[in-house]
Amino acid sequence: LCNCLSRSRPALLVCKVPLAAVARPGRALSRHGFYAVETLIEVHMALARVKLFAPRLAQDLRLRQARPEDLPALVRMAHNAFRKDRFHADPNLSQANADHRFEAWVRRGMQAQDPVFIVEERGSSGALGFFHVREATGAQKTVDLSLAAVDPSYQKTGLGVLLYQMVLLECGTKGFEFAESRVSVANGDVLNLFMRLGFSLRNPVVTFHCYLDHAKPKHG
Repeated sequence: LCNCLSRSRPALLVCKVPLAAVARPGRALSRHGFYAVETLIEVHMALARVKLFAPRLAQDLRLRQARPEDLPALVRMAHNAFRKDRFHADPNLSQANADHRFEAWVRRGMQAQDPVFIVEERGSSGALGFFHVREATGAQKTVDLSLAAVDPSYQKTGLGVLLYQMVLLECGTKGFEFAESRVSVANGDVLNLFMRLGFSLRNPVVTFHCYLDHAKPKHG
């Protein structure tokens, strides 16, 4: 496979292996230049069982569908909100490009007309946070909690908790029966939030990267 890749530009190979079976393939991948960058855990819950541990949703906040004019604010939040993912964790990759990945993520969600919710103060049109969701594939009516962020000035204020709860309730009213997402073990705050909301953890997976840059001289 490596010989088939273009030698004129860098390339990133990605491989994901279930944690329970990682020992042997992990050694084989290491011999071919792969290195572990992230362990992901799937979180899953029946929406009827959500635990609203902050049940008094702020009366001065509202949740609504994002509109095209909201996109600049969503892109700005996406640019600044994420640091505990495999792209930011990989020392071979540009931190700026890792930021742009999340900008592109929310842009694609808007272009695909996926549900992108924003939370704002009532009587105001300024987005304080957003949550991009999409319907997961499969027989069950499951919503994939794809990407969420709040404005940097509202981090550590409890707004993120309210945003998650409001979105879960909204998805329930729209007929979804289950919710799921995938979270890096490095993102302990979000994992703890999901567990407090009633989610269960399953299917841990280790992600390996192999970064190929034929222009860099090899040492040793």
